[in-house]
Amino acid sequence: MATTRIPFPSARPVYHAVERWRDHCLLADGTLFPETGLFADDDIATLANGEALIGDYVEQPDTGRGDFLTKLHGQLAESPSGTVRLAAELLYVHLLIARSSAVGGQRKLELVNSVLHMAGFTAKIPKDLAAALDSGLINPGQGFNSLRWRQFAYLVEVFTAIKRLPRAERTATLTDPDAFVAFLDGIDDQSAWIQRYSLEHLLFPDTFQPVVSRDHRRAILQRWPTTGGSESRRLAAVSDSLAPNTVWADQGFVNLYRAPHVWEWGAIGERWRTLSAWAGRLLETPVVEAERADKVAAAAALRQVREGIAQGSTTWLDDLRKAFKQANVVGWRDSDTFLAWLADESPQVLQELWTDPGPESIDRFRARVPKAAAATTGAFLSIAAFLLSAVDVTGFPPWRAMAVSSALTRVGAAKPEPSATDGERYLVFLVFLDQVRDLLARSGKPLADRLDAQGLVWALVNHNPPADWSHTLAEGFLAWRDGKKTAVDPTQEEILVVPRTTVDAVTVAVEPEHDLADLAAELYLDQEFLDEINVLLKDRGQVVFQGPPGTGKTYVARELAKWFTGSPDRVHLVQFHASYSYEDFVEGYRPRESGGFVRVEGPLLRLAEQARAHQDERFVLIVDELNRANVARVFGELYFLLEYRKEPARLLYGDTDFTLPPNLYIIATMNTADRSVALLDSALRRRFYFVDFLPTTAPVSGVLRRYLADHHPQLGWVAEVVDQANKQLDDPAVAIGPSHFLRPDLSEQWVRRAWKHAVLPVLAEHFHGMPGRLAEFDLDRLREEVDPAGADAVAAGAQED
Repeated sequence: MATTRIPFPSARPVYHAVERWRDHCLLADGTLFPETGLFADDDIATLANGEALIGDYVEQPDTGRGDFLTKLHGQLAESPSGTVRLAAELLYVHLLIARSSAVGGQRKLELVNSVLHMAGFTAKIPKDLAAALDSGLINPGQGFNSLRWRQFAYLVEVFTAIKRLPRAERTATLTDPDAFVAFLDGIDDQSAWIQRYSLEHLLFPDTFQPVVSRDHRRAILQRWPTTGGSESRRLAAVSDSLAPNTVWADQGFVNLYRAPHVWEWGAIGERWRTLSAWAGRLLETPVVEAERADKVAAAAALRQVREGIAQGSTTWLDDLRKAFKQANVVGWRDSDTFLAWLADESPQVLQELWTDPGPESIDRFRARVPKAAAATTGAFLSIAAFLLSAVDVTGFPPWRAMAVSSALTRVGAAKPEPSATDGERYLVFLVFLDQVRDLLARSGKPLADRLDAQGLVWALVNHNPPADWSHTLAEGFLAWRDGKKTAVDPTQEEILVVPRTTVDAVTVAVEPEHDLADLAAELYLDQEFLDEINVLLKDRGQVVFQGPPGTGKTYVARELAKWFTGSPDRVHLVQFHASYSYEDFVEGYRPRESGGFVRVEGPLLRLAEQARAHQDERFVLIVDELNRANVARVFGELYFLLEYRKEPARLLYGDTDFTLPPNLYIIATMNTADRSVALLDSALRRRFYFVDFLPTTAPVSGVLRRYLADHHPQLGWVAEVVDQANKQLDDPAVAIGPSHFLRPDLSEQWVRRAWKHAVLPVLAEHFHGMPGRLAEFDLDRLREEVDPAGADAVAAGAQED
């Protein structure tokens, strides 16, 4: 029997969704998205609908301009509703394979819902199927998005070909992996390899590997030649042969894109090579030994606590508190909160973690620890990883959210899916450490264990460059760590020969751990969206959030800045307005009560001075409503400093040169709906990255629906009303944002208040002189369109009153 291919718990919803598709839609003629909640209520997956989709889509290709979805809408504009619903269900299946880093969960849902709405579909996608879109298996490559039309056309042809088979032959084909591969061999794939190999794996995950690149498959088979059977069967044989030598073979998954296999068949990528080079330079210093010694000592203290609990110690809690303090790998607020909860519990609760320790025991422990004791993934995992060191610190090293995220980003490694369990997140980290060890071993600098790998990774993303490095080398290292391109070659650059016995390290304030996944969940945004902003901010130093009112630009800016800096004390917000000036923002002269004038620093200079005094910390200046001021006048010589941060400039009222500290970042917000405010000139646009916050586009388009599902499920119709209104507006710059309804005390009464006093006044201004248009956005009228049953119930209640 072949080795199972299911890699992580977060992948299981994907496989369950495919099983449902196979049973209800391929073997039977049912539907994935029933309108009544019964999967047999509609015959959507029929041969007739498949044939119609062949005629309307496959045989009528749109070769003009426009994206896939726009063209699909045009091609299916005259198709029957059943055919359109089938297209939506096949599009859902097509999107399942992609990890959220390739296509975010909210974007997937947006694409499927867009097609469903064409068919007049009024029900919701079943919750478990919608949740499966937040998961994914692989990064399917650029062609998955750029050639979606081709992949989708192939999927339509495969579906229809299956439906043409007699029932007995269809069943045999869909239950025998080799028969299925032979069946696909008879269909012209037109180079839609991604979709073909995705189908093979999704329908037979216990047999076929999730490798969808044709070039990669050939490289793997060239490295490990096998004979007999199809290419996919031979690839499965390779996986089976490697299983006994794979670290995670006991979980039954061989990942050919991870150590020790990936660099056997593929070249080591540039980002991994660069990490190896910088790691090699740090290994010339005592950094790893110093990191190891501290953690081994802390683990020894924790091991004594564990032994004391086993012997019935009455001081175990005090001893545990001392161990946390000694280790300094968990934020003191987080450890205090956890220990306060643990004081009322039996110490045996820790056995959930220490028995059969590993990722699964972390999830068992999470089930015992309430949110009040460890509110975030970051807090909980830092605690759990530290406690695991009582069992084996060399196998279960410390975990810190920011460090792990930074390290994975530097090499482009896959991060955990948003739906990943805490145990899975830790497992991804351990797999990464194993890959770092494999990388260093290949360069002749082996590490003893995962603890050494963790210490090295921590130093790479947190330590200052050693003092004996040359300025060029140190600058290159810091630039690499911030994700910037550098011409410095760590293996060639000479360093000053200065005898040293210690390594300078950044004094890192241990703040409460907050993983980016935690922040994404709190903001109801896709993690990859925040990841992208994080990368952009570190690369250029300044970004602009642009969109209409109510999209959460300012709120997200403040929350992201607190996460980015690690403390609200290092975040400052200013709001621009029409009379805001350079003197308000940078510096200027103000009259004194005693007469004369004194030079006063503005918020920019004050925060710059703080940043310069604390170069080991990040600071963020938030500029709200950037385009309401005359930006060119307010910024002045900052135009130059934003682009050339290392070069000095003389300020307007200053008598010394000034540089903008590299650890001072700027997040600005800009309202795109108010067309009366100043436009930004091209010089400023060249210095900022711009991020769209549009209510009609993922991930913002899904915020309200997710928030209501969590906090006010009875008001889910509000999200449908907002979507319908935005569809009628057909103007993303003035679309209605979710923030009007993101309040804990939301009720139907508050929805009506927000609509009357916040939404309609903006629309009235937009439709000035067109009163007929404003009437289209009456709340009751919109609700009747999207939720007729709910609207009728409200009307009936009003009549009874």
